[in-house]
Amino acid sequence: KEEMFVLDDITLIVGIAVLLLAIIVPFVNVLVVRLKGGQADCGDEEGDDDAVEMTDNGAEKQLPGISVVVTVEEDGEELRDNLPLWLGQEYAGEFQVIVVVCGNDELTENTLKRYSSDKHLYTTFIPSSSRYMSRRKLAITVGVKAAKYDWVVLTDVDCKPDTDRCLQTMAGNCSQTTDLVVGYSGFDEEYLKSRRFDHVYDLYRQLAAAQRGKAWGYCGNILLFRKKMFIDGKGFDGNLKYIRGEYDFIINKFSTAENTIVELSPKASVTEDDPTDKTWHNKNLFYMSTRKQLTGTRHCRLFFNTTMWAMWIVYVATVATVVFSVLTERWILTAAAGVALVLTLVLRAVVLSKSIRRYLDGMSLIRMLWLEAMIPMRKLARIIRYKRADKYDFISHKI
Repeated sequence: KEEMFVLDDITLIVGIAVLLLAIIVPFVNVLVVRLKGGQADCGDEEGDDDAVEMTDNGAEKQLPGISVVVTVEEDGEELRDNLPLWLGQEYAGEFQVIVVVCGNDELTENTLKRYSSDKHLYTTFIPSSSRYMSRRKLAITVGVKAAKYDWVVLTDVDCKPDTDRCLQTMAGNCSQTTDLVVGYSGFDEEYLKSRRFDHVYDLYRQLAAAQRGKAWGYCGNILLFRKKMFIDGKGFDGNLKYIRGEYDFIINKFSTAENTIVELSPKASVTEDDPTDKTWHNKNLFYMSTRKQLTGTRHCRLFFNTTMWAMWIVYVATVATVVFSVLTERWILTAAAGVALVLTLVLRAVVLSKSIRRYLDGMSLIRMLWLEAMIPMRKLARIIRYKRADKYDFISHKI
């Protein structure tokens, strides 16, 4: 029995190895980079309504005019529910809401008639014969060109602003050196936890990359940018055939470390209607199709995949060490492997807690650890689904 607690070479080498892996690997993580909020996020206390209206010296800040662009294609219910929330924004400057209609929808028509007298509403249309380019990108381009103001907010018709200060807070970041303000969008707490987690996980690392000047994509749904930048840069030129990916292409093409601000204030966030299974899967499939056209995605994917592999190597190595040590009755090694497993779970929980937990209200750390561990499985399922899909479904024409 005394031999059970002998510290032999195998116990020493394997024990040190699993402990080092448990300490190091949780910090080789895409979530380690801490996100910094925009200017408005610095004054986010309840009732601090003047945070985005004042300059540093206490003088009142003149907010620019803003044009909100929303495209509608058989989205009558979403337009009926969310248009009043955008038209009812409390904004110290001038603003307009441009609705670009892409199809015939009786409910859309009735909603637009109902609010036709609102001074903030402007409606335009794209021809139904437009078939050789993404109708959504065409609609956005038409909306941006129709914008009265140089600052444009792009959002989806199925997104509702969480507060009536959304435009006010986003605009608080506008300056001479800023061309892009990237906001936060999420889902309701009742939505499927795995999809909420995946959305926040991906969005967090995208926003962190944008802050470092290495923006490669954006799965959110609220973006403020300069009209002049978009027009002078020829907008979606070069990727109009791809049906989706409008936010990704704008961020990837125009964002730099100097011209982009990430705004994390809850006052500026929007909530997207819960996607159906088809909508959720299509969104991921469209991204897998367009990501090949985005600069910098290969490096980001390599780092992300490395962190996922490292996470699983630690879990598998630790469990295997426990099994091996029990079978060989190396109880010191069993204890070391047990400590390593607990240590890696604690450290990963700390990273999750410091990074994305604030965006996942009501979700326990235990569930988050499980959902993070299963990310590779869900990614693999998406890859299989994409491999089986008809690639022509992701473009507007066959060339």
